[in-house]
Amino acid sequence: MSLITLPEAHYLSTGIDVEGIVKSMERGNEVWIDYLQDYRRVRNAKLTDGNGNMINIAFWGNDISKVRNNLKIRITDAKWNVDKKILYKTRFGKIVVLNFNPNLIFDDMEKSKRYHTNINSIKQYYNYVKSLKSNTHLGLDKLDYLEIIDKFVTLECYKKSMSRRNTAISSAIFHLHKTVELTPVNIRQILGLFGINITVVNISNISTEWDEKRFTTNSHRIHYGNPDNIQFKKETEVQHIEYSSDVIPEALIIEEEIRNDTSDEPICDGNFLEFYRKYKGHQNFGNKI
Repeated sequence: MSLITLPEAHYLSTGIDVEGIVKSMERGNEVWIDYLQDYRRVRNAKLTDGNGNMINIAFWGNDISKVRNNLKIRITDAKWNVDKKILYKTRFGKIVVLNFNPNLIFDDMEKSKRYHTNINSIKQYYNYVKSLKSNTHLGLDKLDYLEIIDKFVTLECYKKSMSRRNTAISSAIFHLHKTVELTPVNIRQILGLFGINITVVNISNISTEWDEKRFTTNSHRIHYGNPDNIQFKKETEVQHIEYSSDVIPEALIIEEEIRNDTSDEPICDGNFLEFYRKYKGHQNFGNKI
């Protein structure tokens, strides 16, 4: 059957094929199904065409992981329940995702890791996707997709110190959580595929605490206020390092260490944390800020 509009779907009972954008997904619950003699999970949502037309829709079982808010989908062979005023896919129907769904990142990584023995790290997965001839991946422009995976590569470089706070970790997690809209659970699952352990609570805290106004992934320099009008040399302006798929240099990782001496010399050139401690009035270099 050809596609119909959402208003038309209210007047049909079976064989409904429609497209729309998923909105207002509910938390979901477990429902007892008599003919299965078992519980099935269901999540109700709205499907809108962007022109003010909307229809109630229910997603069952494995279909729940395929959808999320703001995702455009096509649903085929659906039924309209006139009593409950809700649309749902039949067992022979399909849900086709028409734009990028971040939920598919885990599935694609897991499948690539399973079928390609040379993919044992996120960096290797990045290179694998980069080598593909297609200009798109999972429905997204490949360069945009690689930019997302590059944030995971950054976290992989810091996998031994994931519980600590620093610019690279916080920026990457903030981007994945707030911009890409991956949940902390999604991020934890993806990292866990490659043996990187971080709790959901820690991911949520790091994302929440990240000060987007001070540290942004789009700026090339980080500027700190100088309330005492002290004139610094040009060299003291801290460079914001552009992160790529390459391994992050040791000069970045060194900010994780606690300094025990009282020297005024920075630990390394371009170390923003040392700069912050020195010029923002934190004279006790042996303590974290």
